[in-house]
Amino acid sequence: MMSGQENKQVDDRVDAESDGRSEAVPMTDTTVDRAPKTVKEQVSPAMSDETVAEEPQPTYVPAALAMGIMMLLWGILTNWIMSAAGALVIIWAVTGWVREMHEP
Repeated sequence: MMSGQENKQVDDRVDAESDGRSEAVPMTDTTVDRAPKTVKEQVSPAMSDETVAEEPQPTYVPAALAMGIMMLLWGILTNWIMSAAGALVIIWAVTGWVREMHEP
């Protein structure tokens, strides 16, 4: 008769085999020795310092676009002048955002 722990191990092996998973292999000293020691060793040889993509600069334009949308919708409820101002802010924000994306 099997104990509860042995029965669970057998069930885990059967589940792993049925959905294509393999059992976990315990880590030994040889697998630890093959692991890269530093972050520099983990970088592939194809990557170099020249190929690093630059991050875009922070911008306030998305916040201005959100404010323009809010003004446009608020103007629908209150006054057409607020909607017109919101539309102008939206146009300004979208053109500014497009210009920033196309800058070298």
